[in-house]
Amino acid sequence: MLFKQNQLFRRAIIPWYDSTSACLSLMIFAAVIMIFAATGIKVALTTAIYTDYVWFPCMLLFLCLIIIIKVAGRLITRSRHS
Repeated sequence: MLFKQNQLFRRAIIPWYDSTSACLSLMIFAAVIMIFAATGIKVALTTAIYTDYVWFPCMLLFLCLIIIIKVAGRLITRSRHS
């Protein structure tokens, strides 16, 4: 046979939605939404009628933070294996 059967030397194919540019754009978009959520927290805490709804921007901020951490971890592990 002309082809080697060992798959150790084959390069992994990364789908477009997991490429470096897609991950970086996702992290930038999540950071913009985090700024929006932080502004919402500030407004909700300064306006008395909105204090009951401060949970929503807090949840949005937390979810964006989780997304940024997960995508950054994915990029770091992929750069270590390359």
